[in-house]
Amino acid sequence: MFQWVAFYTDGTVFPQFHPETGKEHLYGEVEHDRLCKFGLYPFHPEFAEKVTAAGTAVLAIPLPHYEVHLGRGDYLTFFRKNFVETKFSMAGEGAEVNRREIIYALGVHKIRGRKRRYDAHRIMYIREDGSVELSSQRLGFGKAAWSK
Repeated sequence: MFQWVAFYTDGTVFPQFHPETGKEHLYGEVEHDRLCKFGLYPFHPEFAEKVTAAGTAVLAIPLPHYEVHLGRGDYLTFFRKNFVETKFSMAGEGAEVNRREIIYALGVHKIRGRKRRYDAHRIMYIREDGSVELSSQRLGFGKAAWSK
């Protein structure tokens, strides 16, 4: 699992989880106009315990980290998709989860012109195992974005 950290142009940082309490900050609290870097980082085991104790279950898995640097005119693209594959029983026994996966999308894009068209868009689609696929598709998880 990953946690995000926003880095601002004045040298301050805004982490997804408060370093002392482990309480979660909302992504909507990120000040996008001040961003110079945004990254996804794996949890350290001790911090994962703190965050879990604060109410958000996370795992510490040794994974690489991923960052994007933002310059003038750059805009952050970041979102997370949850995929759940279920198997339903015809006998009325409910559903069984076969597979669960979270995919993080992290990238930078530029907007040009008065019509605010996207330009020069690149996204990293990052799986929870740390594997990455790069795409120039703006937003989406079609066949071009992921292939197994």
